Amino acid sequence: MPDGRRECLPHRILFLALVLPVALSSLSAFGAVEEAKSADAFVDSLGVNTHYTNAAYKESPYSNVALDHKLFALGIRHIRDNTESPEGFARVDGLGRAGIHAILVPNGTQRPIGDYITWLKQHAAYEAIEGLNEPDGKPRSFEGMTDVTKGGSPNYPATKAYQEALYKAVKSDAALKLRVVLSPAMAHVERQKYLDGVPFDIGSMHTYPFGGEPPIALGEKIDQMKAMKTPDGQLRPIWITETGYYNRTPNGKQISEAGAAKYLPRLLALAFKAGIERTYIYELIDEGNDPNNRELNFGLLRFDLSEKPAYVAIKNLTTLLKDAQAAKKKFKAGSLDFEISTSDGNAKLEHLLLQKSNGHFYLLLWNEVPIWDKQAQKDLSVAPIFASIKLGKQYKTGTVHYVGTSPMKVESKATSNSITLNVLDEVVAVEIAE
Repeated sequence: MPDGRRECLPHRILFLALVLPVALSSLSAFGAVEEAKSADAFVDSLGVNTHYTNAAYKESPYSNVALDHKLFALGIRHIRDNTESPEGFARVDGLGRAGIHAILVPNGTQRPIGDYITWLKQHAAYEAIEGLNEPDGKPRSFEGMTDVTKGGSPNYPATKAYQEALYKAVKSDAALKLRVVLSPAMAHVERQKYLDGVPFDIGSMHTYPFGGEPPIALGEKIDQMKAMKTPDGQLRPIWITETGYYNRTPNGKQISEAGAAKYLPRLLALAFKAGIERTYIYELIDEGNDPNNRELNFGLLRFDLSEKPAYVAIKNLTTLLKDAQAAKKKFKAGSLDFEISTSDGNAKLEHLLLQKSNGHFYLLLWNEVPIWDKQAQKDLSVAPIFASIKLGKQYKTGTVHYVGTSPMKVESKATSNSITLNVLDEVVAVEIAE
């Protein structure tokens, strides 16, 4: 995972003397032939948490079917939900018919596992089922065992036994054996090691930056996840099933709506670059209108369904990068010879290289610097960084898409084998086409 240091390649900086009319006392640069990743695979890596089980209650925003249309417009294809109500199942079924699939999350150990097996069979929208949610919080009991979550010797016999029973029930059913079973996710990733040896197909990870820069949620946290292996000692792919920012409740860990709109796309891009197969934002909509309850203020949408800036930025990304179903099945991303350089010694350039099936490259580019003062609880003003992208061959068009704007601002750039632009503290997408 990127460590935030400047990316330097001194032996490829000579061209800057030709394109920058400034003295290069300090230089940040990256240059190489790089394999692109599929742009649509990035879109498909995005998920969002929902609470459709509350669709039965008029006071819940999930009772409003207009919310489904907001989800469709967002362009995210995966949700994670703890549905157990008939109204919730009906809504999830409708989403499934529209191509949005879900993880089913048990609410606890009170219900027989057989109920969840039945629901998986009845509702095709569920692509996966997850283990118990954050067992390091409230202790769980199962089959006469109770977890110990406090003190110097935590132990999770109930959670482990439940996971073993859930995994066996899914995999022994002929109709479900190919369905994905995720591990339980601890609230604190460093405690994932206490679940080492449980059976699972995908490791479920919860990680929050709590008002901090996106790399805080990755790096060491991903390493801590790898302390949990399968019974035969194997590592499995990781899905981050909860991450995000809340925008109210001034307790030192909130962030402004404008700040979340910059940090969230950066977090999603860094997670994908680090090999995380799926990242679920917490959550789709604010569940209440109380400014003093952080749990009600994580949404991409406000309680009244109005769009926060983060919703706009992610919707613009998915709209720009998604591929046609038929095209993406046959597509294998290629490579691009390029280098990114700037004369600003304080810049921390980050990027993610993607390609669509039409051959167009999309270079997601941003300055990985803080944009929120946690102590003062205010946005930071970060000046744009002048940078140059040098290409290994001539391309006809270069277009910068400012995904954080509504409507999305698009700027054409003159190009042959180089593009100059201002790199922001938020993700911009540089489209490069022959």
